[in-house]
Amino acid sequence: MSPKMNEIHELNIDDLGEAFFEDLREGNFILVLGAGGSYGIPNKHGDKIPIGNAFADITKLRFNDDSSFSYSDAAQIWKNQIRKEPNLIEEFKDHFLVDESKFDYKFYSSIFIPKWYNIYTLNFDNVLEEAQKSSTYKKLKSYAYPDDTSGGQEPSILHLHGSIDENTNLEKSLVFTPESYTDLGSKMHTLYSGLYGDVKTHNKKILILGSQFKEAVVLDKFFRELPADKSVKIYHFDINSDNKNYDDFTERNTTFVSLNWRVS
Repeated sequence: MSPKMNEIHELNIDDLGEAFFEDLREGNFILVLGAGGSYGIPNKHGDKIPIGNAFADITKLRFNDDSSFSYSDAAQIWKNQIRKEPNLIEEFKDHFLVDESKFDYKFYSSIFIPKWYNIYTLNFDNVLEEAQKSSTYKKLKSYAYPDDTSGGQEPSILHLHGSIDENTNLEKSLVFTPESYTDLGSKMHTLYSGLYGDVKTHNKKILILGSQFKEAVVLDKFFRELPADKSVKIYHFDINSDNKNYDDFTERNTTFVSLNWRVS
């Protein structure tokens, strides 16, 4: 991917026009939620849901393993440790499950105010499911990898990389380790198929929140079957994005919207 520095629109959130908000009200967007959507949220382990390098640091300390340099490294270490000691799966899950007693339901339930055509998430935590418990809007059903079916014509929450619940199997239920990312990339029919259909068949626009697509296989999977032209409208909201000027975004009609806030 080569950079094309002059082919992407950049706005501050205050500069979005009325047409954008009308599309939100009319159900013309799908939401794609990345790790930034879980930043700062308290977990059942007594800390915050870890994203990126924070998870690598936690893993390094937990297992005294200096090979944990990245999220991918940490994933492999947890997988190996759980194989040796299966009860560790409960500790692992607690890192990604919301602490209901400290969760800001009012704030996070606001994500359901727009009329989303569908919500896709790259995360396997239960933030969305927990948030909608206090939402006054229609409750959405959740679907998760490795299931490749969705809610059909009904708006849904779709966990593209799996979700954590009482039946979570690190080997089969989550796209988490290097092997599982490779497996995802090779599958023909996944929940990504619904995302492609929403854009290509139903002409929906994409709002990406909090995902920098740092894993090449995820970037490839996300864009693989989307038209590489300006018919695809993307609004990419984030604090920063190292890859916002690369081909996958510049080939489409992409607007990067800078967020200046951080969750404390």
